[in-house]
Amino acid sequence: MRLIFKELINQLFAGAVSMGYRYLGSKSRVVDEIMQIIGGPNSSSGWFIDAFCGTGSVSSCAADYGWKVCANDNLNHATVMTESRLLSYQDISFERYGGYEGIIDYLNSIEGVVGYNS
Repeated sequence: MRLIFKELINQLFAGAVSMGYRYLGSKSRVVDEIMQIIGGPNSSSGWFIDAFCGTGSVSSCAADYGWKVCANDNLNHATVMTESRLLSYQDISFERYGGYEGIIDYLNSIEGVVGYNS
């Protein structure tokens, strides 16, 4: 499921910089090498701990390798962005709104508020 969402995002944002921001010390450029060294989990009880998740590039790649991921960062927005990067629309059912498409339709129907991006 996660890979389908990732493929959709890759198609929608082909050529765009991942997540739109970078940190000093970002591991985005070396994440493949990091995961080649670490590899996948040896058992279903293995966890990948990303203590300084930043943009979430390492967490995302670890999840692709099959790890259950626990991500943390001193900056709350980094943790929130990483969590959203790890979830897919299939992980959140939006049953109350009739599914993912239903919530998108609902959000698109809301009248804009002056002074806010809409």
